[in-house]
Amino acid sequence: MNWMNRTFTALIVLGLGIGTGLRANRSPVDVPNPEPVQTPAQKPDPSRSVQPAVEDRAITNAPSDKRLFKAICLWEGRGKIDLDAFNKSEEAHGPAQIRPGYLKDSNEYLKTSYTLQDCHDYAIAFQVTKGYWARYGAKTPEQKARMHNGGLYGHQRKATLKYWAGVQTYLERN
Repeated sequence: MNWMNRTFTALIVLGLGIGTGLRANRSPVDVPNPEPVQTPAQKPDPSRSVQPAVEDRAITNAPSDKRLFKAICLWEGRGKIDLDAFNKSEEAHGPAQIRPGYLKDSNEYLKTSYTLQDCHDYAIAFQVTKGYWARYGAKTPEQKARMHNGGLYGHQRKATLKYWAGVQTYLERN
């Protein structure tokens, strides 16, 4: 292996972004980290596991979160997932109708710099939503949905009960 191949390989292994598909001002949430190569004789070393950057903030991709997010998007989009959705009066963007303050809270927690335009991307909107839930400790699907609709104390407000009932209808269907 010549010096150029060794240098390129080292840069990729070190995760310096070459050839990884990272875009400016975006978090690497959609780029999987490379797993160490193991020969059949090697045993995995749990102390050397590689974790994605966002995952180290204690956010999981639990299927229940994915289903809940889909149900929220369906409720917000009146039965369809509308990536182009925009509510001018509330300045809410994307399929989850993410507002400026919500995005700011999530960006601060995740240490990202997503914009409201980025929230039209389903995967980014999901990461932003999970960041908000994690920041404020939402645990149950009901807490998560009601906080998504009503803010930090949304899970305590009567006004968000109707929203939760609507999200539940899509959870039951999917």
